[in-house]
This record gives sequence, structure tokens and C-alpha cells, in this order.
Amino acid sequence: MHQSRWRRSDQRLQPPDLGRRLGELRGAAFYNRGTAYAHKSDLDAAVKDFNAALRLDPSFAAAYTGRGTAYWLRGKPDLAVADWSEAIRLAPNYPNRYLNSLPYMNRGALYYGGRREFDKAIADLDEAIRLDPRNGRAFSNRGWVLGQQGQYQRSIADLDIAIKLTPNLAKAYNNRGYALGRIGQVDQAISDLDMAIRLDPGDPQAWSNRGLMYDEKDQFDRAMSDVNEAVRLNPKWAEGLVNRAVIAIDMKQPERALADADQAIRLDPKMARAYYARGSARASAGQADLAVADLNACIRLDPKFGRAYVKRAILGIARSDYAAAITDLDEAIRLAPESAVAYLNRGVALEHQRRFDKALADYLEVIRLNPKLAVAHYDAGGIYRELRQFDQSLASFSAGSIRPMHRLTWIAVSCAI
Repeated sequence: MHQSRWRRSDQRLQPPDLGRRLGELRGAAFYNRGTAYAHKSDLDAAVKDFNAALRLDPSFAAAYTGRGTAYWLRGKPDLAVADWSEAIRLAPNYPNRYLNSLPYMNRGALYYGGRREFDKAIADLDEAIRLDPRNGRAFSNRGWVLGQQGQYQRSIADLDIAIKLTPNLAKAYNNRGYALGRIGQVDQAISDLDMAIRLDPGDPQAWSNRGLMYDEKDQFDRAMSDVNEAVRLNPKWAEGLVNRAVIAIDMKQPERALADADQAIRLDPKMARAYYARGSARASAGQADLAVADLNACIRLDPKFGRAYVKRAILGIARSDYAAAITDLDEAIRLAPESAVAYLNRGVALEHQRRFDKALADYLEVIRLNPKLAVAHYDAGGIYRELRQFDQSLASFSAGSIRPMHRLTWIAVSCAI
């Protein structure tokens, strides 16, 4: 809360100072009421009060932050980022450290993170954490951005801190569940997503992500039930439709997947993931050329969408175009250095080119990232056999009996704020 403190003195304030102090106090009153309106989702009233606060005190940084958040929730990102940037320019030094860090957190997570400008997002979130080292939401949001960059271990480390600082922050559990799932720790991911749903049963993202984890365990009925709940909670959420399409693909229902992906594209024609899902559905239906066209569209919309390069590479391997596949997988690994599925498929392409040493290095990296991924052990065993290293081959084939292969190609959703 923005506060103006009066200091008792035997001397009277001069009229200009008195007017300024009264303006600050009245501005604080409008700010506090605007914040209350925002919490009640009466965003028009909130903006009106923040405007009044700023007319009375144009240097009121917290009012810019509050108005920026209201603008964001009203779907006006340009106005939002302008207000957050002005709050940052004013460099407030409130006793409440959270208020000082808030404009950096919002600009970094919501604006830059939403635009996938991850380096800028990280810079803002680093500053938010410096200003308030106990801001659990800032750690959660930085963990989310790191997860989007494919830096899953660093993501999990930040989210561990977020949960320690803010044990009831549902989105931190959702985001950690996302990161755990990406490195193959499916049971731990489900545990986190269970907690996210208990804390916020109305969040479709947690339901959708848990459905994807059940999909990884081939528990298709539970998976579809969860994503259906996500779509019920928000029928116009394109991401939920995309995730339901992914599960339908794994259930060998490409037509159902195509219907959901088409609907997602109608809702959000610029959503790269929707084209990725439709491309995956078309690949599953044997429509390779149409699948590649959708994956090309996905990459045009979001050149940092690593999984689209992986999927396009898989189609390239099927066409024996190993060089193009390796180029795509090099880019996928650059974008997501901990992507086991990218290393796995690059190993396959290299093995087809009989570049056994490089293929083996990729399979061993997959095993490092996910020691329980059976297919990587099997593939490493095959390379050792080609290299006539029979003891290592036997050990790898034996390790390959650990568990069935995970698909590791799902689309999950982690979220800011």
C-alpha cells in the first residue's frame, strides 16, 4: 500500500507542502480503492481510481503498476507495459519490497514472457528477485520462463524456492509439475499437479497438464477426463483444445485430434502450438505433406518452438532425409538443451548415416537426462554392438528393460503469475 507519513512538528507546513501532502494522501486513498476494485475484477472502476490517484500524485509508482495490471487484464498489453515501464523509471523505494519488485515481475512474466522474449523476461525477473528476495511469485515466474527455455533443472530449482516461500501458490506447483514432466519424472509431476488442483480446482491449466501426465503413463481414460474438465472450465481456451488433440493422437484418434486442432486455430490463428498439434495429427493420419506444412507454419509463427523442429525432423527421418533432420534437431537442442527427445532422434539420424560415435554420444546424453528411458539404453546397446564393444552392449540392453518408452512429445502448459 502506498503510504504518506506525517511527522509531528511544532512548525506548520507551508501551504505548497501542505497541498502536496494532501494530494499524496488523497492519491493513496484512490489507489487503495482501485486495488480493491481490481481484486473484485471491476477493472473499469479500478482504472478510474488509478487515474485519479495519478492526477493527484503523478510520481505515484504503485498506481502505475496497478493500472498496468488492470490494463493487462482488460486485454491492453501496450498500455500495460507502458505503465509498468513508467513505474520502473520512477524507481520507487517503498518499505514494502514486494511493491518495488512488482512492476519488474509483471513486465517480465506477463509481457516479455508472453511474447517469448525470454532474455528480457529473465532480466526483469532477476531484478524483481533482487528487490524482494522473498517474492515467491517472482521465483515461480522465473521458473516458468526457464521451463519455456528448456532449462528444466534450473526451473525446478526456482520453483522449489517459490513453494518454500509461498506454500499455497498453485501456479508454482503447476509450473514445477510441467518441468518435472519434461524430464520424465511423471509420478512426481502428477503429485505436484494434484496439489495445484487442490489449491485451485478452477484452473484449467493444472487439469490439462495432469491429463498429459496420465497420457504419458498410457492411462488414456484418466487423461481424457482431465483435459475434458479443462475444456469445460474454459471452452474458448485454445491451449486446452490443443492438449486434448495431443491425447487423441496418442489414443489413435487422429480425426478427433484434427477437430480440436482446427477449433484451436479458429480461436487463435496465431497460436503456434495449434499448428503443431494439427501437424502431429496429420502425421498420425499419414498426411505427411500437410503435416510438414503445419509444422512450417508453427515455426514461422514461433521460431523458438523447439518441438516443431523435432516433429519435422521425425518426418524427415521417415523420408530418409537425414541431413535435414539433423539440422532441425541441432536447432531443437540449441533451443532446449535438456530435450531428451531431440537428442534421441538426432542419435537415430546419425546412426542411419553410420556416424556411430556421434550417435552414441547423443544416446548417452539421453540416458543422462532420463536414466529410465528404455529406448535410449536399447539404442546405445545397438551402437556398442556395431562398435564390437559387447560387454557395454549387453549392459545397455539389460538396462533397457527398466521401463517402456515414454513418448516425451506432449505439449504442457506452465503459466506466469
